[in-house]
Parts: sequence; structure tokens; C-alpha cells
Amino acid sequence: MLNIYIEAPLEVRAKREFKKQTIDNGENYTFDEIVERTKKKDQFKIKHGALRVKEIADIIVNNDKFVENEQQYENIMAGLASIVKK
Repeated sequence: MLNIYIEAPLEVRAKREFKKQTIDNGENYTFDEIVERTKKKDQFKIKHGALRVKEIADIIVNNDKFVENEQQYENIMAGLASIVKK
């Protein structure tokens, strides 16, 4: 089994979540609301030990500004999936 950890700055994750909630799902949130929701998710994950996941990861993907748009993200995930399948 391969453990993959994807890290990205708060703003990048919030942009992705904003697109998902507003454009894809038709919800009515402001970007600031999504940023706050993302922060709360982070706090929950930290409280419940999610930081340990990074320590045991076999692969860490840094999804910073270089991989900000959705297509680049999808390409990376497809590439990782093909590695896992081999």
C-alpha cells in the first residue's frame, strides 16, 4: 500500500473548495466563508492527529502555486494513480 500526502497552502485549498462549492455545486458562499471553513477543517484535523499522516507518507505532493489550477492538479493525480496501478 502506498501512502500519499498532498500539501497545499490554505489559499490554494480554499480556491479549489470555493470552485467546488459555488461553481460545481451551485452553493452560495463567499470566498471569505470558504477560507474560514477551510481553517476550521485544518483545526479539526490537527486536533485529531492528522499531522501524523505526513510522517508516514511514502510520497508527499507539494501542491503550491505551481500546481494551482485544476487541470494541473488532475494531471498530477492521474499520474500518481498510474504509478500506483503498475
